[in-house]
Amino acid sequence: MAERPLFSERNELRKPSDGLVREDIPPKIRIYVCSTIQELKWEMKNDLWEKISSGIDLENIELTIDNLTPFDADDYDILQAQHEITDHLTTYIKDCPFTDFLDICEIIHDYLHSGFNTLEFKDGLNRRFERYYSVYQMNDDGEIVEYGSRASEQAISEALVLLTAPALNGPDRQFRYAVLAFQRNPPNYEVAVANAASAVEGVARCVLGDDSVMLGTALSRIQQEKDLPGALVQSMKVVWGHASDAGGRHGQVGDSQVDRPIAEFCLHHAAASIVLIARRYGIEVVEGG
Repeated sequence: MAERPLFSERNELRKPSDGLVREDIPPKIRIYVCSTIQELKWEMKNDLWEKISSGIDLENIELTIDNLTPFDADDYDILQAQHEITDHLTTYIKDCPFTDFLDICEIIHDYLHSGFNTLEFKDGLNRRFERYYSVYQMNDDGEIVEYGSRASEQAISEALVLLTAPALNGPDRQFRYAVLAFQRNPPNYEVAVANAASAVEGVARCVLGDDSVMLGTALSRIQQEKDLPGALVQSMKVVWGHASDAGGRHGQVGDSQVDRPIAEFCLHHAAASIVLIARRYGIEVVEGG
């Protein structure tokens, strides 16, 4: 078992919320974790099972190490037992609760740490989390961590999906880079804010078909074309101005003026702005896209 508190302990079994944090782990992510276990060396299986079963509650599994690997068993029986351990463990992973699954991911990372492919497992898991717009990622220490608050999850999730439209390829890269800058360890909040604001300008340019218009002018045109409330448009301009004043877009002098709450607010606001502008111009989320 990992020495640090596992995900469920650190978060007191908090349920995932709607939006960027899904109610369940997508099957492809579970299959990836199961296949990782399958690829581990046979002689390591018992130890892995003990680590996992000691780290989480497995009340629904009757399988134990003692009744599968008797000390007097011959090699064939032990091999069969190891197959059973793997089969039961991977079956459990396919259906286990959200928090147990994330605990298992942390335990596997720790287990691999003294072995061979910890980095491969972490990167593979994170790619799959990102593919499904999960706010959770595995950090360099093997912990599953949440990078955004519930308040911003839905807007960011919708913006990420909307930006997959071919017409928004440029701002798509900028906004994803903003999210990654916010999530990295250590985070770069200035880069996150600057790229989030630039992504809004990019979306405005795309929908207007003008790749040189500045955001202030673009927003005024969008306001006229789509009858947006003036106060709403003004709020977008203010956040854009903050991205410049806080050192995110212009040369920075002195200490950073951007901390985590401000960066998250700017990401959330940029995401909401992107969703609003894109939808006013007929760009919608394509299910499964």
